[in-house]
Amino acid sequence: MRGGSAGNEEACTEACEILLEHFFTTHLMDDDDGPGLLARPVLEPREAGVIASAAWMIARLRAREQGQEEYEYRIVESLTLLAQGRAAIEGYSKVLPKHLAIIRHIAVSSARPNLRPLIAALLRDDEGSLDVGEVGELSDCNRDTALERMKRLANTRVCRFHPGSAPKNPSRIELAPESSALVVSRS
Repeated sequence: MRGGSAGNEEACTEACEILLEHFFTTHLMDDDDGPGLLARPVLEPREAGVIASAAWMIARLRAREQGQEEYEYRIVESLTLLAQGRAAIEGYSKVLPKHLAIIRHIAVSSARPNLRPLIAALLRDDEGSLDVGEVGELSDCNRDTALERMKRLANTRVCRFHPGSAPKNPSRIELAPESSALVVSRS
């Protein structure tokens, strides 16, 4: 916008130098034999469970057909590095629940676009379930389309479909137990 890139490049270079100096100063482990190693932020079992659930969900949501899922360990490795990177950049020596928001976002983004609002809502709901009316409202669609989307999610095995009989016992979907660690509790 200023008509040249020299000033912008200098500003970017300075910002990168500040970030790297902070990062290496904060996360360099002392070593008597010379330069230390970078210390990765610690991943506690609860946060590791969220990452494992996210990897399980992503593998199923991205599968083109049943039985053609990705190997979860690759997804776990990538998500772990991402969570640890988020913690390290913010100066933490431990991965905190707040660093996992990006992991949940990636899991939701792995679903087909018309299913994303449903997954997001299920992860925000303490019960992890939605009935056909709620699915229709979230998707802005009629009952038949809502039922089709619920069944499509059930086919991924990320959710379980429970057929019902209207109006007292409507059909509903709920998160599979393997996905439950991703739920953001409001309590």
